[in-house]
Amino acid sequence: MAEAKQDRRDRGRGGGPPEFPELLQRAEALVPVLRERAGKAEELRRLPDETIEDLHRSGLFRILQPRRVGGSELPFRSIVELGSVISRGDGSTGWVLANLAAHHWLLGMWPKQAQDEIWGESPDNLIGSALIFPRGRATPAPGGYRLTGRWPFSSGVDAASWSLIGAIVHDQEAGTNEPRIFVLPASDFTIIDTWHVIGLAGTGSKDVAVDDVFVPEYRSVAVREITGGPNPGSGVNSSVLYQLPAISLFAFCIAGVSLGIAQGAIEYFTQTTKTRTSYYTGRNLSARPALSSMPPAPSCSAIATRRPASSKRAMCRASSSGLATAATAPMPRPCARRRWTCCSRRPAAARFMHGTRCSARSATSMPRMRITC
Repeated sequence: MAEAKQDRRDRGRGGGPPEFPELLQRAEALVPVLRERAGKAEELRRLPDETIEDLHRSGLFRILQPRRVGGSELPFRSIVELGSVISRGDGSTGWVLANLAAHHWLLGMWPKQAQDEIWGESPDNLIGSALIFPRGRATPAPGGYRLTGRWPFSSGVDAASWSLIGAIVHDQEAGTNEPRIFVLPASDFTIIDTWHVIGLAGTGSKDVAVDDVFVPEYRSVAVREITGGPNPGSGVNSSVLYQLPAISLFAFCIAGVSLGIAQGAIEYFTQTTKTRTSYYTGRNLSARPALSSMPPAPSCSAIATRRPASSKRAMCRASSSGLATAATAPMPRPCARRRWTCCSRRPAAARFMHGTRCSARSATSMPRMRITC
């Protein structure tokens, strides 16, 4: 591996990569900072540079990166837990963090040569993605593939030095079509500013385009190679974390974002209600029985607070189940992969939105909480 650039991350208490408890403290400390910056992210339609630097310095980008290159290599559930904490401060920041941190996990499944090229240049290199496969077309070429296409929704791409791009490989000689993922440096793709939206505007989820670029074989994997079990990266990353079924579990990586957004909305409502008064009576809104959290009757706000916590526990259990299954079975059974996919993609907000609505009905106003994951 080439000599790496200076590590931008603050080291852990023991001098090595930070562990989960320390990363959780760092994430909690960023929540009020990110709330203050949320408006700026909306205006820029991407994350502010100082937010990207804070995420680097905290080590949160590298929670699932292999320890052999200096990453924390935490259990898979950590991306749900830490992503939800950051999303309490700003949903756009949580969304970008979850995506870019997950790509370090995915790269751990690539051939060693690709890992060394990217992390050898800098272990802090951020990797974006554009994984709508039908939008790209690739053809076999000597030593690799030629790739062309245009893809939407590349979240956080402005800060990325590389990108994972999905396409269908059309092999006319063999008569086959195969979905593959290619990793390209920023110099090989063009960012097209199409991200003019209402929800999650700060994610900067712009289009990217590639025009007949050659991608060497070692910078590509077939989707079938990362559906669970040993893969091209297993020779250097032996942990079961990098043998999980990537496609089935990837939605877990961003599922915690909607939980954090909801928790942030509830926190904002609870805090501001303490000092707000009714337009009609002049009384403090927190004195209303429906909003009071005092026993004996549970309030709507108390119920709403429990719902995201319950959803978070369910997702963490499912994430841990995936890791335990991968540790005992080389290849997860199709029924297990279907169950994980269903759990991760079920809209988390639906589990607690009823309770949130009960509380929100009594509010006179709310900030623009972007609950549109």
